Amino acid sequence: MTQSATDGDNNAQNDGDNNAANEAQSDTQNNDQNNHQNDALNDSQDPAMQTKQPPVVAADEQPELISSSSSSSSNPDSNPSANPLSLPTPQASLYVVATPIGNMGDISARAIATLKQVDIIACEDTRTSGKLLSNFGIDTQTWAYHEHNSEIQTPKIIEMVQRGVSVALISDAGTPLISDPGYQLLQAAHNAGVNVVPIVGACAAIAALSVAGLPSDKFSFLGFLPAKTHGRVKQLQKFASNTETLIFYEAPHRIEVSLNDMVTVFGANRPATLCRELTKTFETVKKATLGELADFVAADSNQQKGEIVLVVGGDINHTGDDLGVHDTLLLRLLDDLSVKKAAALASDITGVKKNALYQRLLELQKQG
Repeated sequence: MTQSATDGDNNAQNDGDNNAANEAQSDTQNNDQNNHQNDALNDSQDPAMQTKQPPVVAADEQPELISSSSSSSSNPDSNPSANPLSLPTPQASLYVVATPIGNMGDISARAIATLKQVDIIACEDTRTSGKLLSNFGIDTQTWAYHEHNSEIQTPKIIEMVQRGVSVALISDAGTPLISDPGYQLLQAAHNAGVNVVPIVGACAAIAALSVAGLPSDKFSFLGFLPAKTHGRVKQLQKFASNTETLIFYEAPHRIEVSLNDMVTVFGANRPATLCRELTKTFETVKKATLGELADFVAADSNQQKGEIVLVVGGDINHTGDDLGVHDTLLLRLLDDLSVKKAAALASDITGVKKNALYQRLLELQKQG
């Protein structure tokens, strides 16, 4: 055998040894990485993920959240003391995150950071929320959570948070639970001792109140009125004498009939503000009387489209002296309670002063 052949064989053997060593080192690194990530959630973006079963996470282990060392510079630092946009609590939590009601620019930096760092986002509609998440480069796994599956999904989500998984709850637009799903989940979270964190932002009701030009020191949010005329009128009658500002949401195809019913129950001269498509291109904010707003909407079909909030002034002529309207309630309370206790409970229910109700109860007793 020649020297050159010997050198070649030695080099080949050395190369083989080096390759084997490199492969062994690579296998070790891969095994270490797999062991380190064995609790991580499946981040597949397959559309089927909205119905997939929760990942199995050991009760004594917590999946890693995204940190600045493993993500782009747009992601907040995982150290809260270094960056206020980090998740505010170290333990797994349920985050209630507000999203824009129309203008994408209204989302907060903290909301974006939270949605990027949590392990799962529970959405009212994954398709609708998918557009928002895609716009901000958020690829967090999403689950569908709405009124039709809340009984099934609620215990699953609570169990996951208890096992160390952080979950964010969002609605299609605005702040969750304001005429949107979520109450059942939050109730269960509190009952289970789960940490709950609000990530504040847009809310159509508050945005409308802020521009309505009506008293804002005291108001009631009444959500959507009943769809049928009888139920709608009956509901309006309950609040006809309220002195505080009233806030309603209304569907575009019912806005005209709802305004007409308000004219009937509240009166044509009651001040109100129509807020339509807030923060969007064709935004409308118009303050007038209910009668004028009813005519305005009837004359312009464009005002019968989009998302609508009605802010209605309270009954400024109501003095509260007509206690007879509470007689049915007072007499029912008298069946089981003393005059003093009935007056106190009726005051809590109606907001009328206890002394005035006490005197009225005495009058009713005398009347037999």
